[in-house]
Amino acid sequence: MENHNEDQFSSTGKEGELPKDLQATQEEVKAFFKQDLGKIFKTFIFEPLDGPHHILSNRSEKSYFHSLILIVTTAVLTFIFVFLSVGKMVRSMMGFGDYIALLLAPALFLILISLIAFGAKTIFGKGDLKSELLTGGLCGIPFTLLMAFAFIITILFDGNSMISLASGRLPTAGLPIFILFLYPFLMLFNVVQQSFKASGMKGAIGWYLSPAVIVLAGWLTSKIMDAIFG
Repeated sequence: MENHNEDQFSSTGKEGELPKDLQATQEEVKAFFKQDLGKIFKTFIFEPLDGPHHILSNRSEKSYFHSLILIVTTAVLTFIFVFLSVGKMVRSMMGFGDYIALLLAPALFLILISLIAFGAKTIFGKGDLKSELLTGGLCGIPFTLLMAFAFIITILFDGNSMISLASGRLPTAGLPIFILFLYPFLMLFNVVQQSFKASGMKGAIGWYLSPAVIVLAGWLTSKIMDAIFG
């Protein structure tokens, strides 16, 4: 009886301490940010074609957990970047539901990318729903870069909206900004395309489907968010 109580005590942790399972999860999260995230980011920058394909072709037992971390991190960083970019006037008009929507939208977008890619793989090749979450997780990296660029440009141009910059109202900045934003979009398409390639899908089919996956996921995200928070 005493041994049983000791086992229960050791599994839940001492008073004031976290349970062992939660402690292990925290350690895995710390290890991911300290070791794996930097390697993944370097892969995106220095090996834009072969890098994502290598990651997606060599999924490990931790890939699912890492995918969740990437999606949550993307949602949090997007929330921060957009929150700081919109200005005090816009923030004063935002309600609680707007903040929740701002936090959920990026995560929903990445999850939808995974689901749509899984559906396409099921039709044209083979798909694994649990491991497919890595596709959406990796798409979180270029998506976060996109939001970071938007934030930096807003700061540099004293709060001018991205619509004004993109529409050419600031002609000296329009083209460079367009090129700057083009790269994250190309990275998004490339992640999906490399995911299709890793599953054995024919290259031509994956090339045509990858932009459609991103656009469809974005459209569905806007429709779902409008239906819930609109």
